Amino acid sequence: SRVISSRSFACFLLLFQPLSSSSFHRMSVQPDPEDLNINSAKLAQQNERVLSAQEKAKQEADEDEALENFANAFKGKPIPDDWEPNSHPYFMSDLEREMQAGNPYVDAFQQLLYEDPPEEIAENKKQQGNDALKRGPKYYDDAIKCYTAAIDAGSSDNKANAVYYSNRAAVQLLKRNFGKVIEDCESALKLDAGNVKAYFRCSKAMLGLHKYTQAMEKMEAGLKVDGENKELKKMLEETRKKHQQQQDEVKKKEQAKAKAMVAESSKSRAARKAIEDRGIVMGESVYQGLSGGQNVESKVDEEGHLHWPVLVVYPEFDQSDFLQDVHELAAVADTIALLFDPSQPPPDWDQGRKYTTSSVRVYYASYACKELSTGKKKVESDEDFIGSLLSGSDRKGKAEEYARADKSKYIEVDLTKSLVEVLQQEGHVVPGFPVFHVVVRDSVFERHFLAKGPTEF
Repeated sequence: SRVISSRSFACFLLLFQPLSSSSFHRMSVQPDPEDLNINSAKLAQQNERVLSAQEKAKQEADEDEALENFANAFKGKPIPDDWEPNSHPYFMSDLEREMQAGNPYVDAFQQLLYEDPPEEIAENKKQQGNDALKRGPKYYDDAIKCYTAAIDAGSSDNKANAVYYSNRAAVQLLKRNFGKVIEDCESALKLDAGNVKAYFRCSKAMLGLHKYTQAMEKMEAGLKVDGENKELKKMLEETRKKHQQQQDEVKKKEQAKAKAMVAESSKSRAARKAIEDRGIVMGESVYQGLSGGQNVESKVDEEGHLHWPVLVVYPEFDQSDFLQDVHELAAVADTIALLFDPSQPPPDWDQGRKYTTSSVRVYYASYACKELSTGKKKVESDEDFIGSLLSGSDRKGKAEEYARADKSKYIEVDLTKSLVEVLQQEGHVVPGFPVFHVVVRDSVFERHFLAKGPTEF
């Protein structure tokens, strides 16, 4: 941006005016600053704030007009006859002597030769950043640029540099860029460990990232620097309470989860024992992908009866139904009747209603999967039970399993029998949960279905 300091502009004027060596005053041909529309106080005031786009444009126009007026004031005028070249710093034969004598024009000339010191540049940029920040959210990015320029100015004052980092962190905090806030605050604290605002802003950013423990540590470090800081004290107290509440909530959830796991393991153990007591042989679960993600575990009710999930497969159409809860004492015919209710619309794959309770046969595959060994080990605790589930199930020898596979075939189900009676039949190895195959009786498909036999898993 085109910002001209009052001092620099005044020095600029000096270089282009004929000077008197005796009095160090400007000659009578100098233009009146008022006529040239140059107001140093106004320029200084403008430098103290960040100008909007319109203000910048107006300032540039005013400066251009002032320079043009200044050039016109001397245009075509000859150098006065009584002008002494040694009166101008550029032509002085002994510049060092004039400097020691306190010649103000020499001092002004020297300031034009050298840039402002980094410390002064940095402070000016910081002030511009402060002004931009006060103007609201639209100017946050401008404020960040100004603070960055202050940091990059290369000031040798570490405390001042720490302020620039801390100020930039303040803007990033308003923008919720918590990671950048922490980076800037850490940089500030490396330069000045006593910068309390850096502790405060860093703590706020850590809270924004839910890093409560780290935030409290940073607050405590800040209070070691300024033990009476009210903002840090208040924030630390509130954070400790909130953190404790969250820890209590997490602890309650973990306890509830553990209790639920114990209760679930107890239910699973009860179901396993009930299955063993009934002499039902369990095998590997090979149809779980057809469950639609539903629970495939059996359970025991308050009266000690088993409830099973049941999969009904229609191999002719590669379709299936999954029943979530079937009582072990329910007749298979009643279960099948639920699937072929004449009062309900038929499925898309059987619009002709070929499948009815009276027109179908139901089969299960004997020795259809590898049998799981129940073993003799008694699970004495919930931890042991969960460990046994995670470690996998024991299986019998390969040779025995292959021999069972050779005996596998489809067995017709007596629909008058209960579910538990069918599951107790010899050779019925339940593949994780009961699976029944339904086909139309005396159909061509049934003949091919039985001739092919069960698929080996």
